[in-house]
Amino acid sequence: MMTGKKRVAVHRWTTLLALTAVLSGGAVAWAGPYSQAGNDPTNPFDPPIAGFVGPNGDGDATAPNYVNPEFLGWASGFVDYLPASLGNDLINPGADWAQPSRALGPVTADQMDAVSLGELYDPAAPPPPSWVPDPDWIGIDDPGEITLTFDLPIRNGVGADLAVFENGFTNDVGGSFFAELAYVDVSSDGVNFARFAGDSQTPGPVGSFGSIDPTNVYNLAGKHSNGYTQSWGTPFDLGELADHALVVGGLLDLTAVQFVRIVDIPGNGAFADDDGDPIYDAWATLGSGGFDLQAVGVLNEVPDFDGDGFVNADDIDLLSAAIRAASTDLRYDLNNDGVVDGDDLTTMVETCVETTVGIGTAPGDFNLDGLIDGTDLAIMKTHFGDLGAGWADGNANFDELIDGTDLALLKTYFGFDATAGGTVPEPATLGLLAVGAAAAIARRHRRRK
Repeated sequence: MMTGKKRVAVHRWTTLLALTAVLSGGAVAWAGPYSQAGNDPTNPFDPPIAGFVGPNGDGDATAPNYVNPEFLGWASGFVDYLPASLGNDLINPGADWAQPSRALGPVTADQMDAVSLGELYDPAAPPPPSWVPDPDWIGIDDPGEITLTFDLPIRNGVGADLAVFENGFTNDVGGSFFAELAYVDVSSDGVNFARFAGDSQTPGPVGSFGSIDPTNVYNLAGKHSNGYTQSWGTPFDLGELADHALVVGGLLDLTAVQFVRIVDIPGNGAFADDDGDPIYDAWATLGSGGFDLQAVGVLNEVPDFDGDGFVNADDIDLLSAAIRAASTDLRYDLNNDGVVDGDDLTTMVETCVETTVGIGTAPGDFNLDGLIDGTDLAIMKTHFGDLGAGWADGNANFDELIDGTDLALLKTYFGFDATAGGTVPEPATLGLLAVGAAAAIARRHRRRK
């Protein structure tokens, strides 16, 4: 369900639009609070993500533009493709629009390069008797769907975490938009799926191949243009699911989403948004009936840089090396500020790295057990002064030397307990630690001499 804060913001936005229309004598066409189908970077709710960028401008899919490097990954597989196969070309096995592999890999902005989820037919106007459905067709009350997988899990990071590309397109300069919408569900285990809370303010049916105002639609895939040289994806932020029952109950891990399910919405009003309001889009459609999926791009993925299946000290060291090298590889820009620096190391340690007790810790947890204690101090003491050292050796920052800077970080976080909400001890305790640590390190230096 939409949060109270967002509801208030939407109410204020729509009130302002209404007031503007009154003051201008009705010259301003009514529009919703959400983003337009194309370039709308300042929208406060769901600014679309450009599929292509380059000298021709964001969202322009013509050469020499290229696929947006902000996407770190793309759907690489699928575990279910269950189209609603009555009333469209999907009744023929292997039909052109029934190829789920088209949803894999990067966006292309080719409106023909998509897989259809199928349309549910209109009971008042059923297809000709000669159209015999596949025995496994879904049925009139069960829309088509596809579940996608990824090489690396999606994580809840800064801003949008994924974007979905359909093949909708804008009809005219006024913003009228042909859309086939879909719900988006996510899961970390392939069994328990949470659905993003959508909002549809389209007032009534638009008819077969009709148009909608995309500024009336939120958190439903397919509301942005991706075809005829334009390429924009609909953003989804995993953080909006933080209060979902599956997350609270430990059945959905927002730090490791491995499945994204797209479910078609037949736009006759029989299917509802999160508030129970009817959803309308172009219905019924034939040929590539229903939602046509082209790609799902990942904006925040789990930073398993060495691809071993774990986010650990080795990955921290790889990020540290990237920082020292002033890398421009956006895989290492974990906080999405456009720069690879120490802030990304902080994000890595606090929100991504795996410990023996969960996800995330603090600088100084060199053995990644979720605690910063005497064991970590002993590790640092052993390697103090070493050059070319990594996290597991006691290097708490991104340089290659274990020195007083690392000791200061250890002092700051000594006593941290990830299982207790990241608590740290009182300053007096830290002072005693500093004295003891300094003495121990001094003894080591005397022994070296």
